[in-house]
Amino acid sequence: MNDCSDKERNKINGTNQKKEAELARQKIVVVVTGGDKPDYDDIADKIAAADVLICADSGGDYAYTHHLKPDYLLGDFDSITAEAKQFFIEQGVVLQAVPAEKDFTDTQMALDLAMEFEPDTLYICGGWGSRADHSLANVFLFCRYLSRVSQIVLLGKAFYGYYAPNILEIDGMPGQTVSLIPLMGDVTNLTLTGFYYPVENIVLPWGSSRGISNILVANRGKICHDQGILLVIQHWGPVE
Repeated sequence: MNDCSDKERNKINGTNQKKEAELARQKIVVVVTGGDKPDYDDIADKIAAADVLICADSGGDYAYTHHLKPDYLLGDFDSITAEAKQFFIEQGVVLQAVPAEKDFTDTQMALDLAMEFEPDTLYICGGWGSRADHSLANVFLFCRYLSRVSQIVLLGKAFYGYYAPNILEIDGMPGQTVSLIPLMGDVTNLTLTGFYYPVENIVLPWGSSRGISNILVANRGKICHDQGILLVIQHWGPVE
């Protein structure tokens, strides 16, 4: 195999530096809410890169357990432990309390606050758990913020959920299961590369299960589409 020429190597280095510079300019907000959350080591880099860390109610327990200091702690505080709440009060964390009887969830309150910082990327840690009503409400709740951020990523227990922009590249390992779910409207001109089931310029109709259980065959998969809201679920471990 021939080595890269100096010209080619400089071009590659220049591209990598450009990507790093673009990432450095992005504003990242992380919201930690209720539900099942990933192992901290799996997302430590994302939390470390956050410009703002917001915890909704019991999300504060996750921060407390992993020695994180949120910028904001909010909600009706019916599920956070008294120990964690008191600790953050002593640390000077900004608290925003609301009554338990209200017309929105603590998660929505946290996301509304996140939008005030005009993030490029919004990571939501949790949001999916044993409460089916909360979980399903969150899936659609997150859609309302898509016009205000470049990308929303759900950090779940053993999976990531991407609210896919028109071009989405996901890094992973061959063999990982990736599912595509059209949330609102038909997904048009869908093209997949790096997958066991590649497609080119197809329509994935709303309500269709065709996108379930595709498989990465490379370290990076590329997903492109024109119209429709597309949720991409990437499982990190084995699926049953």
